[in-house]
Amino acid sequence: MANRRSIEIAPSTQGSSASLIPFTAFITLLVEDAEEAREALTEVPLISMMGIALAAPGFALLAAYYDLDEDFEITRKRLVEVESAGGPIFRNKAVDIARGFLAIHECDIPGMTTAYESLNASRQTMLLVGSVPVSGDYSLGMLAHGLGNTDDAVTHFEEALEFCTNAGYRPELGWTSFDYAELLIERNEDGDREKVTELQDEAITIATDLGMKPLIARVLAQREILQS
Repeated sequence: MANRRSIEIAPSTQGSSASLIPFTAFITLLVEDAEEAREALTEVPLISMMGIALAAPGFALLAAYYDLDEDFEITRKRLVEVESAGGPIFRNKAVDIARGFLAIHECDIPGMTTAYESLNASRQTMLLVGSVPVSGDYSLGMLAHGLGNTDDAVTHFEEALEFCTNAGYRPELGWTSFDYAELLIERNEDGDREKVTELQDEAITIATDLGMKPLIARVLAQREILQS
């Protein structure tokens, strides 16, 4: 399986705006304050459609990580602009992730299905949203969960855990652990509680080591609900 591991560089990493994205990526993943991350993304130039194509997936990740409606609304607007522009450069996996996360938020079954089908070829692949690596398996797990396909979601999350662990990509491993735990809490089958605790411990360790305060807050809230 090692020979299937790759980095799929989406068109969103190309062009003159790309130099802004590493800073944006770092803040989006690790910052304490969503407002600071939003400000960094807003600085991506929108005078060209390339800038808009860079911003849409970034706002989608920000919205998903912080669970904020306002950022999903910005994502929606950016995607409308991307769709209006047309052209193959905007039909890339990074934009598909943005569409998929927005569809999950809106409980849009056709939208989730379309995104799932588009991303299904990206298993065991790390996609680049700007310069933020996002596991294809993690995205598929999120979409399968949203579609109610629990068994498929478990498979995708397990593959994401393996891939991110082997690739050494801890931020994505932390978010995968958190969202996989959310799925297992809902499923509530024999052994799920023990697995949830293991996943939460992993997410907290990673978030603490890397300073991912949004992730720490969401895992602790998840754990508090589980223990109530």
